[in-house]
Amino acid sequence: MSSIFDSTTRAARVASRRAAFEQQDGLALLPILAAFRRRGVFDTLAEGTSAAELAARHSARPGYLDIALRALAARAWVDGWSARRQRSASEPRMLTLSPRGHEAVKAIRGLGRWLDRLESTLAWAQRFDAYAFDGAPAIEGMPSIAELVEQIETRWGLGNDPDPSGTRIAAMLDGVVAAPLAVAWGRRGVFGIEGRGRETSVAEAPVAPGSDSWRRDECFALARALGWLSPAGRFSEAGRLAGFYASAYAVTTSYLPLLRRAEELIFRGADFDELFPRTYEGDETHVDRPMNVWGSGGAHDLYFRTVDEVLVGLFSREDRPAAICDTGCGDGSYLRHSYEVLRDRLNWNFFEHPVYFIGADLNRQSREITRETLARAGVPNAYVVDRAIDIGEPAQLAAGIRDLELRLPDGSLLEAKGALHTNSMLVHNRVFRPAKARAPMASLGDGAFVSADGYAVALDDLKSELVAFVRRWAPLVERHGWLFIELHTLDVPTQAEDPGRTPTMAYDLTHGLSNQYTVERRELLDAARLAGLVPGPAGFNRCFPDDTKPRISINYLIGAREEA
Repeated sequence: MSSIFDSTTRAARVASRRAAFEQQDGLALLPILAAFRRRGVFDTLAEGTSAAELAARHSARPGYLDIALRALAARAWVDGWSARRQRSASEPRMLTLSPRGHEAVKAIRGLGRWLDRLESTLAWAQRFDAYAFDGAPAIEGMPSIAELVEQIETRWGLGNDPDPSGTRIAAMLDGVVAAPLAVAWGRRGVFGIEGRGRETSVAEAPVAPGSDSWRRDECFALARALGWLSPAGRFSEAGRLAGFYASAYAVTTSYLPLLRRAEELIFRGADFDELFPRTYEGDETHVDRPMNVWGSGGAHDLYFRTVDEVLVGLFSREDRPAAICDTGCGDGSYLRHSYEVLRDRLNWNFFEHPVYFIGADLNRQSREITRETLARAGVPNAYVVDRAIDIGEPAQLAAGIRDLELRLPDGSLLEAKGALHTNSMLVHNRVFRPAKARAPMASLGDGAFVSADGYAVALDDLKSELVAFVRRWAPLVERHGWLFIELHTLDVPTQAEDPGRTPTMAYDLTHGLSNQYTVERRELLDAARLAGLVPGPAGFNRCFPDDTKPRISINYLIGAREEA
């Protein structure tokens, strides 16, 4: 099969990517829209109010409410939102619906009971894989498949978009079906996905998943309504591209357990840990972690090529790392890729020059998956730290590496500072630990964040905490460096200029409501500099989609004295 990049047009790829982002926005925003309509929040916003008055009037928790309001501002539906910069900020933040917001709310109200019925469908979307392939029943009260197909085909009764400048309510609502279908078909092999990155190929027609028990006709009906299948049952260009973006859909879809309870977080006062306690084995309950790992691994393949030059450069030096340690190893894809780069690009002799490949993760399931990934790939000298490692406590990692008792050629034990340290999309997922010292520079960020106990985090406090976090890592990475892929937010004006251009809004919701901290890249680099780390060679650092909208960044940080 030819690669997706060779067999589709650029215009089709841009359109499908935008559709995927709009659908993810809709999936993430739907429970908030339903809750705001039920609770009269839109009525209050239409009148105009301060953020504090809005929270008091509707008995909302200010921190979580702020995350929801920022999402509406990012869609250009709310005017007046601004970041909470200081803990004791006294300036009133006056909020009101924008002209585009009034049109969007009119469309939302026009949906009537369909909005609540769609909200109930999220429980079905969360378990769609089991429904489609394992015979699990539908959710009581949800629309039938025939009703969903009719609504998609008739644009949810909205006709043309209520706002030609980009509200696209109907396109967003498609996400309730499109996201879980894309993920299930991607994971079960129906898309027939092969290869990685630009070499990815998707089958010309759906591939049977190996069982006759799957709900083929229902899935095909939904796919045809979405424009993914022709009447003859073959993938359209949009359908093949949906397969290509299946892993991107998975990241947002994996947070459905969280999104379905967004109203409780915002309005009912329950702490995050009360709503989402870890299991007896220590596994998370707010996110489908295996799905998230699958989605993240697929998405990260697009960025792995950029880090190849860093690995080649570092391991071509005389003072090269003795190990690669990936904290938050997920499914082990990055460690496997690192091994392949050394093997194929440098023809590395692992017998004469052993390199340790070490995985560490907070999640037990991820540690187990990493072991399997590395074993299947035949990665030599592969180890996984056999304890839960918190990204915010690098001292735990250092102790875990010592416990492995790995010997260097000279007979000494491997220490954490002897490794190149890596991670993918994890810096923002640390636990917020208030810093004892204030950062010498104020934050220039634009975000909404909440601590684990439910309180809003002021941006100046977050910057101080980020500086302290990097300082804890500095002793481990100042020699061989810290190579990581990181997720960022974009400021509200940038998002509002072109809603749907990136999946930033959906990610800000899922990550913000689960107490994560996706700061802008400039904030990250400024905090690193204040902590004594600087970017390495320019070729070792890159932003996606570009430097003007750095939503994803690849960073190589090293001790300032090393670069002097």
